[in-house]
Amino acid sequence: MTFFQKILFINLLFIPLVLAEPTADTEQKTNDNITTLQTQDTIGSLQDIWTSFSEKQTELSTLQKKLHLMKEDDAEKKELRLKLEELLLSINEQKQAFEQIAIGGLNVELVEQKVASEEFNWEKELILISRPLIDSLKELTEKPRKMEQLRVKILQLENLLVLIQKARQNISQLLEYDDLPKHIKKQLSEVEETWRKRNDDTQNALELTRYQLNSLQETQTSPQAAIINTLHNFIHGRGLTLVIAIAAIAGILIIMRIISWLLLKIYMFHSQKYQRKIRLRWARLLNYIFWILTTILSVFAVITVFYARNDILLLMITMLGIFMTLISLRNILPRYMTEIRLLLDMGQVRQDERVVYEGVPYQLLTINLFSTLNNPELEGILRLPINTVNTLISRPFVSDEAWFPCSVGDYLLLEDNRLAKVTKQSVEIVELHIMGSVASFPTSQFLQMPIRNLSREGFKLSTTFGVDYQHQAICLTEIPKRLYQGIEQTIKASEWGEHIEFVKVEFKLAGASSLDYFILVRGKGTIANDYYALERFIQAACVEVCNQENWVIPFAQLVIHAGEGLSNNEKDNC
Repeated sequence: MTFFQKILFINLLFIPLVLAEPTADTEQKTNDNITTLQTQDTIGSLQDIWTSFSEKQTELSTLQKKLHLMKEDDAEKKELRLKLEELLLSINEQKQAFEQIAIGGLNVELVEQKVASEEFNWEKELILISRPLIDSLKELTEKPRKMEQLRVKILQLENLLVLIQKARQNISQLLEYDDLPKHIKKQLSEVEETWRKRNDDTQNALELTRYQLNSLQETQTSPQAAIINTLHNFIHGRGLTLVIAIAAIAGILIIMRIISWLLLKIYMFHSQKYQRKIRLRWARLLNYIFWILTTILSVFAVITVFYARNDILLLMITMLGIFMTLISLRNILPRYMTEIRLLLDMGQVRQDERVVYEGVPYQLLTINLFSTLNNPELEGILRLPINTVNTLISRPFVSDEAWFPCSVGDYLLLEDNRLAKVTKQSVEIVELHIMGSVASFPTSQFLQMPIRNLSREGFKLSTTFGVDYQHQAICLTEIPKRLYQGIEQTIKASEWGEHIEFVKVEFKLAGASSLDYFILVRGKGTIANDYYALERFIQAACVEVCNQENWVIPFAQLVIHAGEGLSNNEKDNC
């Protein structure tokens, strides 16, 4: 009876005992009987292996003596050496099989690991550090992979047994031949003995592999139980470790935040004598120092928790992350020193100063990885990356310095003397209302346009008015005085009276057909929308004065000079 058949027979015997409802004494006796039979069966298997081992030991001694007596190094001696190596390998396998059955089929790979002293190699050390992570991933599929390997091995051994049996049948048929020569028969007998031993070895290996597979199948649990067990182990093991680590980080963040807030309050209270910019710069530096300390303490707390909880996998992952971060910082920090200076408010761009971006002035509100720029006169803000801000240059701004040439609602006089009203201005576009329609200009392009803002700080309006030469006698005395009085009285009586700051009338020049006067009026920005209406109103006031004083208003005259070749009649006709 083979080893596997014995185990199957034992299982069939004890199925009724397992299905029954035994009492305490019966159950104890049944367990004792099972233990006794299992021990007897194991001893029988060990006896079979030991018998095969003894035979191979005897054969080994015979081959060694025969090899020692042979002097010539011929083909027979080489063949004998190969046979000796195969026999030694088979003896080692028998020893391992004997030991496996003796220890109950346990895995002895961990026990057989040897510690080798080698020179330091950082690549091997890195692989060694990451080994727990790989082993953890392999552990998830270790049992299914092991069972699949055993099934494949069983199939291979069964196929090998079929092949050995066919070989032995062929040899038996040859030995049954009547006229077989003695020396051939002797050689065939040796071959038959070799294949018999090979059959026994393969049979023992097959039984051992089946025994290992059965042991794994008995310990295998259902998928639901495996999932529940895995979750239970995670919650009470690594999951609890992660929760403790997160709680440690949160505690450090809260404590460091409170300390940072208190120190900043104390610093701002005791540094009132310094300029605001200096206070903000040192406050920013102190804030970054606290963030660095918080990060270092958080990492140290995580490592301490993992070490105290003896979670080597999480500890190795954390150490690998720190190692890769340090390598990245070593390569990145030299290239970003300018950006670091900007973040500390020590570079060529400072917080709360004036910068010009794409031709538009802005106030730098914050400096960070994405800095914020704002123009008080424009809608919206700009958010620029720090590498773009690094290309700008800032300067302190004066308190009364203009940020934009106009505001929403202002009236502008364009280059072509058209009057426009500002309806919208943002960081992107400026919209103007011109003669009943809306025109849009990019903000940077609008700043390049020659414009006059009539609404900001008022405006001056100048015009020219002329009288006839027949009033030449009073052109420097009475006429300017009377025109000034008439214009001033007329404006005061109108709706613009309180918005006009002064009126000025002066003799300008003696023109080709008139005596011209320069009239200047300064108005407030509140009546900028009546710019052209005011000019027409002044001309009307001047005409009204002339009508009252009976002064002649000249008109353009065309004078034609006759040439020398014309007769008198022709000159009269001309």
